[in-house]
Amino acid sequence: MHVALRFPRFATTRPIVAQLRTAATHAQKRAGDISDAFQSLSGQQFAPLAPQYAELKGRLIKGREDAIRESWERLLHDLREEIPIIVELGSKVVPEINFKDIGNASELFKQEHRKRGVAVVRGVVPEKEALQWKEELREYIRKNTHTKGASISIPSLQPHCLLQKLPSPVSRCPVT
Repeated sequence: MHVALRFPRFATTRPIVAQLRTAATHAQKRAGDISDAFQSLSGQQFAPLAPQYAELKGRLIKGREDAIRESWERLLHDLREEIPIIVELGSKVVPEINFKDIGNASELFKQEHRKRGVAVVRGVVPEKEALQWKEELREYIRKNTHTKGASISIPSLQPHCLLQKLPSPVSRCPVT
């Protein structure tokens, strides 16, 4: 699985270890896990929302019932078509482009990018810089044994995919 990361250009002016060290010194809090994002995985009992939320939902929907139902039916129809494609293509369903080609993106790439709402942009960081980040990250993890996350000592890990195994938001890069 490839995850596109977006590093601001100014990130290269300050070593990544210094950035991580700064982030680590901020208020310490309990390490999270997947159950923090999904109450159904937390083992907690579901509590109904306060009545004002049902009232708000009713006000938002009132007069739009048919449009909402039609929208839901369109979504289900689209899902029936898209799920087999996603199953067949796997991660290849996400369009990819080399950074140097963004200005000359093909029509096919543009269509797929609009359809999927996400793209993997490769070749953004020079290999030498990516290898330096990898080394700085290893050093940080060695010095900070409390650091959690996926191991970065993966022999097949390519420099341009340096952090693909670490949890991060997916970069949504607009292409014109």
